[in-house]
Amino acid sequence: MVRRFIALIIGFALLAAMLALMCRFVFPDVLPYMPGEDDAFGWRREAAFLTMALAWLSAEVAFVLSVGLTAYLWKNRRSVSV
Repeated sequence: MVRRFIALIIGFALLAAMLALMCRFVFPDVLPYMPGEDDAFGWRREAAFLTMALAWLSAEVAFVLSVGLTAYLWKNRRSVSV
């Protein structure tokens, strides 16, 4: 079970890093909405937003799993030492 936790944490952390770097290098010129811009630039902003949202979500899932792993290991350590 610990190996699965560690594999999931590493996987989600790598996914977050990959998506953040992808957004950084694929969409470097995306800015907030400006009145009068064309539709061709609007889809790029939406794609950049979705990419960053997925990166943040995967980072949050990795953090929650690491907290769960810490709690699991803490519980097992305390039950073994008593």
